[in-house]
Amino acid sequence: MKKSFLLLTVAIVLLFSFPSAAAASVDAEITSFSPASGTYYPGDAVTSSMSFKNTGTQTWTYWIRYSVSDENGKVYTVSSNSVKLAPGKTSVQTKSWTVPTDTTLKTGKYKVVMSVWKYKSSTRLTYAEKLDAFTVSNIDITPPEIPEDPLPETPADTPSETPGETFSFVDNFDTFDTNQWSKSSFKLERTYFDPANVDVKDGNLRIKIPANTLNGGDVESKGLYQYGTYRASMKLPNAPSSITGFFLYLGPDFYNEIDIEIYNDPKGEAWFTTYANGKIQHSVTKSLGFDPTADFHEYRFDFYPGNLSFYIDGKLMQTWTDGMTTNPMHLVVNAWYPNWLSGTKTTSDQYLLVDWIKH
Repeated sequence: MKKSFLLLTVAIVLLFSFPSAAAASVDAEITSFSPASGTYYPGDAVTSSMSFKNTGTQTWTYWIRYSVSDENGKVYTVSSNSVKLAPGKTSVQTKSWTVPTDTTLKTGKYKVVMSVWKYKSSTRLTYAEKLDAFTVSNIDITPPEIPEDPLPETPADTPSETPGETFSFVDNFDTFDTNQWSKSSFKLERTYFDPANVDVKDGNLRIKIPANTLNGGDVESKGLYQYGTYRASMKLPNAPSSITGFFLYLGPDFYNEIDIEIYNDPKGEAWFTTYANGKIQHSVTKSLGFDPTADFHEYRFDFYPGNLSFYIDGKLMQTWTDGMTTNPMHLVVNAWYPNWLSGTKTTSDQYLLVDWIKH
């Protein structure tokens, strides 16, 4: 009897002394990664973002790290931050590193690493990295000043440029660059964005609105972009009750967006909009003074801290000094049918043609 009691006591002690296989776990998975791209100069903010998911079984406070390193292996680390997530939940993390102004700066390609840690100082759970993600140059270029008076009109096939101005990318659409762009596939209001409606032909990006449908196409940059000038030479489809968009966007809706949207019909109207803090901050409609379906024209916006200006063919149309997000966003071009227009189908295929995009 005493022996049986002793064995029972030992079994109870062992049961409560060791965790079961079903004990709570801590883990994470990176679900998307958008490293910085392009060229940066001393004082510029180099911004990357990622989404990660709590794949463990308990709510946990994770630590997020961001670092960049030059070709010699010198690592620059940004201060870490914490984020608390319940199981199955996802968080978007955006972090920036400022290019130093000291003379020891190494020019050339830089690697980006973003990681999720269990604790502030130990136990890395997951990470994402991109070799040769962006370029650092020691030639400092100051953004051009925004003139107070409208600029003279400039032909769309010769983009208006400031002498000495450089771009982080220029796409003339000789091919479809899968490193730069992705073709979307999802439903938005009346329209299904079909990747089959996007191609490159004769030096133009083409987004088709097929006859007798309300479908369209959507192209989104793989990288995130922040300040600078954004320009596109476009000829719009003649598809009344649809629109063309050239804009910056980062979800969720109404938090990070700067829009140029144009009606796809000969009447020639466009509107400019900004979204931040969950609502529309500014919106205005302007007459273009031409038929946008007849020829190519330059559509442009310049986005700098405290200043957002919209141009058509080099002519200043609108300026705002507040009501903009400061977050990096994806650059998007699309053609589609919103619910608030009549949804009239075309009787023949119509195309949005994009000759070039510059940033």
